[in-house]
Amino acid sequence: MSFNDTNKGISSIIERSRRALQSLMTLFKVSRPTITQLIPNPPIFLTERSLKFTNGPNNQFKIEVPRGFITDLASIPRALWWWQAPHESSMAPAIIHDFLYWQQPCSKDEADAVMYSALLQVGMSKIDAKGIYFGIRTPFAQTSWDNNRIARENGEKRFFSAGFTDKLVTGDIDPRVTLRDIQEEAAVLDGTYSPVFPIEEIRRACAEALREYQEA
Repeated sequence: MSFNDTNKGISSIIERSRRALQSLMTLFKVSRPTITQLIPNPPIFLTERSLKFTNGPNNQFKIEVPRGFITDLASIPRALWWWQAPHESSMAPAIIHDFLYWQQPCSKDEADAVMYSALLQVGMSKIDAKGIYFGIRTPFAQTSWDNNRIARENGEKRFFSAGFTDKLVTGDIDPRVTLRDIQEEAAVLDGTYSPVFPIEEIRRACAEALREYQEA
């Protein structure tokens, strides 16, 4: 074996060791959601407090869904809702995924990888998480992504102010109310706002999730 071959072999071992160490250092965490169901059918939920997903070395990358975000979980095909239980931690991955599909600070591929990572974090097996992941790698999910972009560009609001969020959380459930009714009331009461997000931080978290998935 030549000196160059030996060097290449050592370099390869060092690189594999570096990746293994990086993998051990790369953890991800998902905070427990606190949500209110605003509408029973079709279900519409509101985050009562912020929801966080972190990953990367020492959990330095973060995605934070703010308090007052409304979600219909439309980024997840209904056929895959078997694993969700309202008001339990298992909804956290879907809410984070919905947030990324709505705000679109990163690519769809990255958003789907975040979903997969979050599913593992809340205790789902790799087999079931892969099943959900493949379920959102479909034309249906792409349509949801595209429709969200169009709705956002047309001015639809999905973030409620602190005051309007309090009003909804403490109010009574009216099964006749629709999402459009709530959004129109929010507009009249100046109850919506456009949050400013740390886009680069979110993009790093998304890119890290995709890297983790691809190297798993």
